[in-house]
Formats: sequence, C-alpha cells, structure tokens
Amino acid sequence: MSLTDVLRIARSKTGTLYLYSALGGRSIELALHNNHLLSLYIDGFAVQDRDRATHTVLQLLSDAHGKFSFEDLARDRLARHYLLPLFPLLQQAAVQHVVPDVNLPHPQTMFRLRPGSPEVPAGLATMWQQASPHLKHVTNAELLSQILSVPQHDAQVMMYQLRSAALIELAHQHTPGNPSKPAQRQSPPATVVTSEARTMLQRLLGRLRGQGV
Repeated sequence: MSLTDVLRIARSKTGTLYLYSALGGRSIELALHNNHLLSLYIDGFAVQDRDRATHTVLQLLSDAHGKFSFEDLARDRLARHYLLPLFPLLQQAAVQHVVPDVNLPHPQTMFRLRPGSPEVPAGLATMWQQASPHLKHVTNAELLSQILSVPQHDAQVMMYQLRSAALIELAHQHTPGNPSKPAQRQSPPATVVTSEARTMLQRLLGRLRGQGV
C-alpha cells in the first residue's frame, strides 16, 4: 500500500500515524486532525519549520515504504506546530512524482468518477480532459489504454494520478471472466505493527521529549 493510500484513509482521522523505518530507516510520526498535519517528528525530534515539514511529507509520498500503524488520539493530546492541509500535498505529489510500478493499480482494477465536482490540479488538467468522458462509466486501465490508444502502463499511471488527486475512486468491480484478479497490486504489503512494538516506541519517544528534544 502506498503512503498516498494510507494518508487518504487516515487524513480525516484524529491521531498519530507512525511510519517505521521510512526514509532510510528513520521513524516518522505525523499528528493528523481533520485533514491537516499538526506536527511531524523524525526519530523523535520535532520538525518545527512548516516548509521543512511540507518537504518531508512530499518526500514521504514519493519514497516511503515499510511498516506503519495509526493510533486514535484526542485533539488535545496532539502537539500543534502548524496547520498544514494534506489534500493539496496529495495532489502535488500525484502531479510531480514518478510513480513506482509496484504502486500502480492492476490493469483490470475498476474505477469510476467521484461524486461532485472536485478541483482538478493544473498539472492534471489535460489528462482529466482526455480520461474523464470515459470514466463516466466504470472502466479500468486496460480498457482506457485501448480507448485512448496509449500504452497500458501510461493508462495505469493515469489512473494512479487521478485517484491520488481524489478525482476517481475504486468501483470494487472486476471485468467478466477475471474474478480472481487482485483489486490492486501492492508491493511490499504494508504490515501493521503490534501494539507491543508501538508501545515500546512510544515510550522511547516519550523519554526523548521528556529530555527536551
């Protein structure tokens, strides 16, 4: 599961997202509330600067992989160093970053337009103009590549970017004759860390913060 997918699920929650061994083996904490980042810690050290936090999140969206867990916490238990909207960062990452093949959706994973009229990032405007008429009905990258006469890989990237920008969503359907196809290719599978490991890390981070770091 890509971090984009993880954040899409977790960003509307209130609590802390723990990323273990992200970005060269460092541990990352992201305090989230109502689609915003309140604070970010790298190996227990607070990133106070808003611009550095923005850069770190974009780097995570591009490169992070490994184990993660999420802990629901009340808003008053989360430190606030800034109020950084996450949705624009997800859109920016969708436009700017090269998508690893392992994060691309399966060619037969079905997508559809999201309800409403979401804002289309400028960098995806041309792609949206090409693809959106064909996404009014449920379709997948395999079919879209045939319709638009583009390589299937390009259609998969298109689907990934449009989904990252919240313009389309999974339709939870498969093409006929392929009931066993996975809904999405995942590599490596994200592993939820045990409560014991999370507790140990929290204690370590608590000791660091207690020392003023």
